[in-house]
Amino acid sequence: MQPPPEVLLQQLLISDSTALASFSSAHLTTVSNGSQTLASLPTPGVPSTLGARLSSFQSRPEGIGRPFRIVQFGDSHTAGDFFTEQLRRRLQAKYGDGGIGWIIPAPVPGQSSARYNVQLSGDWLLKTSRSKNVSDLPLGGFINTGSVGSKILVAPVHKLTPGRWRFGALVRSKPALVPSSLRLIGAGRTHQNFSVFPQWTPVELSFSFITPAPFILQVVSGRVEVAGLWIEREVSGVVVDHIGRNGATLSAFDRWSDDSIFRQLDARPVDAILLAYGTNESMDNLTSSAYVSKIYHVIRRIQLASPTTPIILLTAPSFAANLNMKCGQFLPPSLRSVIRAQMASAILPGVQVWNWMHSMGGECAVADWSRQGLMRADRIHMTPAGYRLSADLFYSWLQNQIPSHP
Repeated sequence: MQPPPEVLLQQLLISDSTALASFSSAHLTTVSNGSQTLASLPTPGVPSTLGARLSSFQSRPEGIGRPFRIVQFGDSHTAGDFFTEQLRRRLQAKYGDGGIGWIIPAPVPGQSSARYNVQLSGDWLLKTSRSKNVSDLPLGGFINTGSVGSKILVAPVHKLTPGRWRFGALVRSKPALVPSSLRLIGAGRTHQNFSVFPQWTPVELSFSFITPAPFILQVVSGRVEVAGLWIEREVSGVVVDHIGRNGATLSAFDRWSDDSIFRQLDARPVDAILLAYGTNESMDNLTSSAYVSKIYHVIRRIQLASPTTPIILLTAPSFAANLNMKCGQFLPPSLRSVIRAQMASAILPGVQVWNWMHSMGGECAVADWSRQGLMRADRIHMTPAGYRLSADLFYSWLQNQIPSHP
């Protein structure tokens, strides 16, 4: 007999690993409209971990016909692209450089990218998960809407190596009944026109890289919504997408539509999803039971759209809510509850958890990291060196997950 939801939730929050391992993970508690219900998650296929997938990818010299894609969603720790850029460097050094990957379709104040710069020309309207009265957002939470003649110009920070590349975008017409079209212009001035439809649809230009030049998306007719763009090698290598937003929480997923999540992951499949949230939630008065339900609700939506994609949760790192108190006093009010809930999600099939705070040295590690110049003055965010060290720690953990071959 299945345990009732409240008993199930208590068992999921038991910290003892033996108790967790003995509990069947076929069912979990979700929260819908404030009430608890039992829901079944699809069981991910094999391989079920990012490490196993990387091992399989490395053993295939011909590649998989496209880059190996890892996408990290998160808050300001992701939005700055310091952590993800170091992870990108480490993975690409071992498995090959697959290119820039996903590109947010507008410059966003307070956020940055190590691999590209974006400029806008003409009439554009950017909406994000922070915008009021906006629903039906795509996966990632960014929509940029442009009128005729408007352009998005993407300039790679580093020179692309010669070879076959793809420049693509996920787009739809707005309003749906107005015929729309756009033009993609690649480096070397290769270009192609595309019709735009009411549903989120990928458009992609294949080209040979010739000379450094901005990549351009231009609206030719109607109005076009752009969820994101990408610049990738045509066949192989690794890309690490960073899709973060300052101040974001896991609740940002509530404003991303199920249809867009399904269409995006179908149009541009990814090989692993990293969820790096928890810092902003830790500042609220949040219980473990409330947050564990939110985590499982988000995981359920992702796995319904892409059942075989492995998911890794990165816990909140160590940080201080008060700069002038000793450890135990400066802890954010819900940090322990949030991390307890994040660790409990490892019971789910296809889900792993990397304990960022533990890897730093524990809940009081922020003090040591600050003395070493690894934390910024707010003791919430890290310096570039701190993020690089964090990414190296995650990379080492990930390498330990890769099966060894005899």
